[in-house]
Amino acid sequence: MRRHVWIFVVAVAVLMLSCHKEPVPSSLVFATDDIVVDLGATDADVLQYVSASDGAEVTVQGIDYNLVGKQEAVFTAGNVSEKRSVKVRANRLAGRYSFMASILDIDGLYYPLTGEGWYWDFALGNTYNQIIIPDSAYCPYSYRMEHLFEDQGGLTMTLEGESRSITPWRGKLYFNVSYIKKDFEFDSIQYARQSNGEYAITSFLMIDTYNGKHNYYKFEFE
Repeated sequence: MRRHVWIFVVAVAVLMLSCHKEPVPSSLVFATDDIVVDLGATDADVLQYVSASDGAEVTVQGIDYNLVGKQEAVFTAGNVSEKRSVKVRANRLAGRYSFMASILDIDGLYYPLTGEGWYWDFALGNTYNQIIIPDSAYCPYSYRMEHLFEDQGGLTMTLEGESRSITPWRGKLYFNVSYIKKDFEFDSIQYARQSNGEYAITSFLMIDTYNGKHNYYKFEFE
């Protein structure tokens, strides 16, 4: 009888050991390798592309949703963390803008070159972080589109985090009465979230160079 009891105990122990399994660690599952969201997005917009294999809650850190460009995010589920790139695209910066142009005079003040009624239509670029600036804008004095950048076709604005650039250009500027071709470059490109929750390009500087001298043009947008 005692022998049968021991056999039963051993059998139960073997059965219990065979049924006991180490828990499988959670892993992160990404629905896409290219996570792209809009300016003003939230963590929830990013996390719709990520889940945990065991159903655990996933969190994300490291994204500035007010900044266009590729950013490194840290995804965490339980004790597992993984770094992945997340792209914030520039789509919400495209659209129609009213603008004022001015030139820096010898007294260090900006003299206006345009009045009210000018507008410019900025388009989406070929990549997620680009905006196309056409060479023409609407002039309220002539009631038609005027070539601000002679025969350029369009300039490309590229936004990558704190790095912001517009294609350098050589040509004639509509506001420059000398009609001389000059080399132009751009600086101080600014964009921000507005009080209504929308995003907009707010200003940039355009700098020409000719015979070692510079002119500074400021474009301000609404």
